[in-house]
Amino acid sequence: MAACDLSLIEKMSEEEKEWRKSLKPGSKIDALKVDMEYNLKMWAKAEVLSVDGEVLHVAFENDVRSYSSRFLYWYSPEIDHYDTKT
Repeated sequence: MAACDLSLIEKMSEEEKEWRKSLKPGSKIDALKVDMEYNLKMWAKAEVLSVDGEVLHVAFENDVRSYSSRFLYWYSPEIDHYDTKT
């Protein structure tokens, strides 16, 4: 994964940064799911499986395919509050 993109973080409100940094295993979020078979990205409900420094490992709800999880940075624009994008 690439190094921290400070421009993304600088654009966030303190409240947004606080929410994102508070994510822990079991937290529910919306995240962009990537479907390699159809070359699509779509918002889906997900759960944080683990947090390793700045990296969140998330699994998508109701998805049994091999690409049903992703690793995303806490400051990624590809995550948002639960049930706001889907």
